[in-house]
Amino acid sequence: MSLMLGSPAPSPSKRRLRELVEAARVATCSQDVDARDEAKAQARQDKYYTRWRHMRCLHAYYASRPTPLLPALHVACFEACVQAHVPLSLLESILVKCLGLDPRDKHAIHLVRAVLDVVAETSAHGLVVDYRRVAAMWDTLEQPLLAPRDRLSRWFYIYASTKNNVEAIHTSSDLSAMCTLASSSPLEEAEVDHCLNEFFTETRAKRCHAYTLAELLAYMESHPWFPKLLDRQVWHILPDAIRLEYHRDKYGVSVLRVEQERYAVRLQLAARTWSLASSRAHWHRWREWTYLSRLKKRGERHRQSVQCARGLMGLRDHCHRRRWMHLREAMARTQYHKSLLARVFLDWTFFHAAWRALNAWAVVRAERFRPPRLLRPPYTAWIQYTQLQFQLRRERHEICVAKARAVRAQLLQTIVSAWVYYVVLQKRDRQAAAHQDAMVSADIEYARVEREVAQMTIEDAIAREVIARDKQEMERARAAAFRAQTEQIKKMRKQRELIEYRTAKKLERQRRLDATNDAAWAEIEAMAKAKAREAATKWLATPEGKLKLLESATYIYETGPSTVAAGLQADPAYGNVPNCVWVCRLEVFRTKAQPPKAYYMHTEDLNKILCANLTLADCDAIAREQYIQTRVNETMAQLAIRGAEERLKVLRNRSAKTIQLLFRCRQARKHMRGLMRAVVMRRIDPTTGAVVYYNTMSRTTSPSPPVLMGAAVATLPMESLNWVRRMNNRGELFYFNQETLETSWTIPDGYVLCFKCKLNFVTQRHVATGVRYCVSCFAERIHIERQEAKAQGEAIDPRKGWAKVVVQAAKCAVCKTSAAAVQCHDCLGDTTCLRCFTILHANPKLKHHTQHESLLHTSNASAS
Repeated sequence: MSLMLGSPAPSPSKRRLRELVEAARVATCSQDVDARDEAKAQARQDKYYTRWRHMRCLHAYYASRPTPLLPALHVACFEACVQAHVPLSLLESILVKCLGLDPRDKHAIHLVRAVLDVVAETSAHGLVVDYRRVAAMWDTLEQPLLAPRDRLSRWFYIYASTKNNVEAIHTSSDLSAMCTLASSSPLEEAEVDHCLNEFFTETRAKRCHAYTLAELLAYMESHPWFPKLLDRQVWHILPDAIRLEYHRDKYGVSVLRVEQERYAVRLQLAARTWSLASSRAHWHRWREWTYLSRLKKRGERHRQSVQCARGLMGLRDHCHRRRWMHLREAMARTQYHKSLLARVFLDWTFFHAAWRALNAWAVVRAERFRPPRLLRPPYTAWIQYTQLQFQLRRERHEICVAKARAVRAQLLQTIVSAWVYYVVLQKRDRQAAAHQDAMVSADIEYARVEREVAQMTIEDAIAREVIARDKQEMERARAAAFRAQTEQIKKMRKQRELIEYRTAKKLERQRRLDATNDAAWAEIEAMAKAKAREAATKWLATPEGKLKLLESATYIYETGPSTVAAGLQADPAYGNVPNCVWVCRLEVFRTKAQPPKAYYMHTEDLNKILCANLTLADCDAIAREQYIQTRVNETMAQLAIRGAEERLKVLRNRSAKTIQLLFRCRQARKHMRGLMRAVVMRRIDPTTGAVVYYNTMSRTTSPSPPVLMGAAVATLPMESLNWVRRMNNRGELFYFNQETLETSWTIPDGYVLCFKCKLNFVTQRHVATGVRYCVSCFAERIHIERQEAKAQGEAIDPRKGWAKVVVQAAKCAVCKTSAAAVQCHDCLGDTTCLRCFTILHANPKLKHHTQHESLLHTSNASAS
């Protein structure tokens, strides 16, 4: 029996244990999956905070290469991206194209992919990247030293979108992403989010659902620490080279500003001193001039005679002093020799006496063989005599030395007095000579003062004239700038009014179409409602309809009032049909003791019938109207579905047309920009040095770029990227190098001038004849050829026979390496070096070429 029934069922305890084990396994797997997801999210977040390091590497690689002339990154993203989040491959191709990178360069592609990988996000369709974040990061590195207000404005225009003619950021998440763009850690993001929470609170209090630039800038003005926070975060993410360069520039600017302030203070002090002392100095100079004039006119002869007399007296006194000085010098020398001889004689006497004593002592010692007794008294007497004589000689020597010292001191005092007198005489001589030199210098100074007074008068007149000229020039420049700004404002207002008029016309047309569609649909709904009511009425007239109507009326009649009241208390829609004229309501009394009563009410006739007072005729009318309204509601529901489908279809058709029009507009603008690049050229105005736009078709110059170019103005060709022709205030021509900031009064060597005007550099060359023209002469030539072709009835393009020439130092057309020195017009305007020119024109076929000119303009100017 057990084999027939199979294995026995497990017991409840084992089944419960198995369920617990399975639940534990499921919980463990769920925890592992959650932990893995959290680890991946944390790793991606850590990877995201390293985005600036990869972006700096890409920017350094981009800056190390020659920059091509390509559209800006945010402009290309706006044109190519429809939504904010785009696939990673699309943004990679846009970056490679806009940065001018080589797709075959593995290092460049690796840097681009590293940047996009750290900012990529996962979605249902794969990895996507917010192009606004990449464009704003690139713009931050391109413009590293902007003020916080300007940087936030640039970020805002990248993140903002236009809705109802209002440019704003419509979600708080986009605004948070924009403001935390420079944050490199969660702590910095928390600081920015704390600031933004206050801004969001203020905006919600104003009941605004969009964030405009004006509100954001106003918040920055009222909270000054918010721009400081953004500036600090941006400063931390900048490369070290940019920060070092900023500090160097800041130090240089500070030093320059200090010098300028110091110079301004000195100049102001000098001007104030001059203004205060001007009248006093003028009066003093006039008084001194009058006094010197009188002195010169009346006392010149007397002064000369007095000077001659004083000069003779001084010369005589000087001769007497010189004679007396020589006499005193001879006397001093004689006295010095006498004192020297006396001192030498005394020393010689002392020396002679000492030798005599030594000889006597030697004699005494030689006679030692005599008895000491005989020799002791005479020896003792001799010793005493010798000591006495020595003492006497010593006293006499001291007296002589004292006299000699007194004589020497007296002689020294006399010599010092004579020398002091001599020095005083020399000082008086020098003072007399200095007085004479001072009188001569005073005469010279008087002549110099007269010259300076005349020169100051001339300089004052010149200064007044220069100030008047500067004021006139400033007034003319201000008037010209005002006129140019007025014209620009008029053009902008006219364009804005035209755009607003077109937009209003489009909106009015769309409104009329929508009103027509709504009216037609309302007629259709009324017609469908009438048909549904008529069909339901006809069906109720049939036997089947009468039976159904009787059942419904009987149900309403037999349902008790308490049941209806209980149903309405549980569900207010009990026994009611939407949009029906008969509604079932509940009448609630003020006293709780009396229960509520149910009643039916006709909303049009305002006929109220309690459920307890219903008759069969009333139930029949209620059931009839409810059935008809039910059929009408079903028809209107189907019609609403059909209307939604029709509106969606109309919206899709309209969107398709709008997209097609926008695409065609973009293509047309792209085509027109291509045509404008062939017609409009940027050039430097010689008088102001500003960039102007020259139209070779209309031969007109405009200070503002063409409107259709938009943000792609930088793609217009430039007449010259290095040397350009300039003109100073005096109307003198000179040449300026935009790359090296070098100036020259002569034409740079190797540069070819226009064959016609001989002023501007060559930019076009005729292929057939070799004639080379500048932009202006080329436009005139094309205009004349076009007029001639139009008169002959021919439709040709004169530009096809011309080729563009880059403004640069010409190379030899033969050797291709040396710098060109000669241009031969008979050889189709070819430029050659001196060696190749000599070799080519040594050929008999080319000897007759005479129309050639030298390109060594600097050497020719110095030789002339």
